[in-house]
Amino acid sequence: MARYFVIYIPDRHWQASLDVMRLLCDPFIHSPAHLTVRGPYDEKPELDSAWYRARNIHVSVVGVQRFYGPHQNTVSLKCELPDLKAIWWKKDYKNGTPHITIYDGDSRNFAEKVDRILSKYDWKFHFSADRLYEYVGSNKQPRFDFPWQEYAAVFKRTIGFSLTRKELEQTSEHTRLEYLDCVAGFLWTDVVERQHTPA
Repeated sequence: MARYFVIYIPDRHWQASLDVMRLLCDPFIHSPAHLTVRGPYDEKPELDSAWYRARNIHVSVVGVQRFYGPHQNTVSLKCELPDLKAIWWKKDYKNGTPHITIYDGDSRNFAEKVDRILSKYDWKFHFSADRLYEYVGSNKQPRFDFPWQEYAAVFKRTIGFSLTRKELEQTSEHTRLEYLDCVAGFLWTDVVERQHTPA
């Protein structure tokens, strides 16, 4: 079983919005939005290491990036971590760029549409992660229990009504992209208002 160590956004509204954006791109995904910083490990690593004890990890989201190749169509939010060297170890991407994946699938056409939607917004915001979280999976995307009540609230705020996962799975690609634009715009507006409002 492969083990990974990841960062989640502590703000539940922001985390839920990013999760919904991932689900709109692929209703069948099994993992919430995250920033992977270590792994995969074939066995459980020593958890008394300095990297595992890292706290208050500062992360800056600095824009949209895309990875296109013969068998890759990935669109993500690019991240920067001042303390990256202290915690980063990805066996297959030792010099990789930290990112939060929004879409990673088979369709170049769909990826380009997602890219265009996300690129409408100036993604620049910051957060401090409380710690690293471990997940274990037998493949690229281990299964998680999604907090669907939170996602239903995101749908209600952004498109005016809630969706179940079953309904989302049956929603057309075109409509899901329209919803993606709504959710992305809502998240971006919330980020701008909250990070530029004096305390």
